[in-house]
Amino acid sequence: MSENVEKLLENVWKTLKEYSEAIANGGDVDMSELDKRVREFCGEVSSLPGEKAKEYDKKMQEIVVHMTKIMKDLQKMKEGVSQKIGAADSRQTAFSAYGSASTLK
Repeated sequence: MSENVEKLLENVWKTLKEYSEAIANGGDVDMSELDKRVREFCGEVSSLPGEKAKEYDKKMQEIVVHMTKIMKDLQKMKEGVSQKIGAADSRQTAFSAYGSASTLK
């Protein structure tokens, strides 16, 4: 296996781990860094001779699985935030309505 490809793969896994931990802790992530690292890794793999590149098939599939999990976790976070915003908006609407009604007395 190519040393440069292995280093790039290590960078991808490191980023995936950091993002997973950040999401688990309710943090934000910028997917552009992961995108950049995956593109670099895939670019290097595609430049390898066929048999050498094939050695990375399973690792690439594992990356896809982890990226899919991250995307699902981000979607869950988004849904949670949307629900909180909806609840806050409902409270604000009620407050505005009752506040307006009490000023009429």
